[in-house]
Amino acid sequence: MKFKNLIEVSNYFADSKKATEYLVRLRWSGNVVCIHCTHDKVYELKGANPRFKCAKCRKQFSAIKGTIFENSPISLQKWFTAVYLITSHKKGISSHQLAKDLSISQKSGWFVLQRIRFALQSGSFNHSPDGIIQADETFVGGDYKNKHHKKVEKKSTWGNKNTTPKGRSVQTKTAVAGILETGGQVKASVVPDTKKATLQCQCKRGRNYCY
Repeated sequence: MKFKNLIEVSNYFADSKKATEYLVRLRWSGNVVCIHCTHDKVYELKGANPRFKCAKCRKQFSAIKGTIFENSPISLQKWFTAVYLITSHKKGISSHQLAKDLSISQKSGWFVLQRIRFALQSGSFNHSPDGIIQADETFVGGDYKNKHHKKVEKKSTWGNKNTTPKGRSVQTKTAVAGILETGGQVKASVVPDTKKATLQCQCKRGRNYCY
């Protein structure tokens, strides 16, 4: 369905149930399959919002499971409104303006903007990649000894005057983390450091740097 203006979008997605039903049609085209085992025999459960149960693995799932909308407190109405706003602006839209239009915080606006950009790039609302995922990191930047004296700090600032930063150091280099889906695309982004706790905590908060 194509919308001509923002008023049509707001009127169409007047409630969460209507938005969920739209996502079900958009995602499965009337033939719902299990997102856990891909079995095609699925039962729809009764409730305020459509939920499904697989006849084979017996697991339950919702329409937003496995999509960019999963684990988000933002309603589907606002998500679809954001999709329209982002795609209708030829020169793009900032997270500040998007947050103002949706009545959410700037941080949430940035989160929505990044996820929708990912969906536009991949051509799908699916969030979790399938298959084997490989992850690695690297440090971008030349050796400390080869840097121009105007672009490096004095050795005394590192504590020990007789030592210089090592190769895997964020003090003089930029850390970049990336993930690769087998047979798919590479996603990479700058990270503050490559510590396990840092990467895992940021991903749990919805700020996945490789996303």
